[in-house]
Amino acid sequence: MSIKGKDLGIILGSAGAIFGGLLWIIITGIVIKSALYIILPSIIAVAGILIVIKLYYMYPEKWLVILGSLLLLLVIINAVFLNLLYPKIPDFIGEISTGKNQMALLQINIFLAIFSFWGLFCIFVGIFKKKKS
Repeated sequence: MSIKGKDLGIILGSAGAIFGGLLWIIITGIVIKSALYIILPSIIAVAGILIVIKLYYMYPEKWLVILGSLLLLLVIINAVFLNLLYPKIPDFIGEISTGKNQMALLQINIFLAIFSFWGLFCIFVGIFKKKKS
């Protein structure tokens, strides 16, 4: 089985999105010394990458639906962990500010809600896109 450039791009791009989207949770788990917030996102990341690879090789023509589903999954996971972890995030780590303030949680939740529409858009375009003849 050979891997074409598009295949490699979708797989590595998805892996980067998953690790990039979940790495902050792992780092926060390290800072607050919680094994749950280190292990759980790691397992989700590995499972997410394996699922994307499996789905892409089963349905390569539905890559846009897979991408949209991945975006929605990442938004939901980030929203859940963000709202659980936000009160535990310290204002400073050493002398470096974490940027935490009263409006930041609301702003991030609004951003995640808007970003979820991008995932839905990708899913709908992927579903209703006409096949090339």
